[in-house]
Amino acid sequence: MSVRNPKDDEEELKARLAIAMGKGKTIKEFIQFISDEEIDDELIEAIKNRIKFASESDEAIDVHELITGMLAVQGKWI
Repeated sequence: MSVRNPKDDEEELKARLAIAMGKGKTIKEFIQFISDEEIDDELIEAIKNRIKFASESDEAIDVHELITGMLAVQGKWI
């Protein structure tokens, strides 16, 4: 699953409508779904910052890969 900025106003509107209809998840909910464990706020902020950087750089990133990679690194530091 990758993340990128909407390519046009129509795509952005569709995304906002889906979120308004409850079809979205928070980043924390998505991370917990992938990891199946409680996630600390520092890791959530690190992931949010990486996604924000990618968005500002018009870079598409694989969110699943980002999260699993960061969880693996965190596990090595614990």
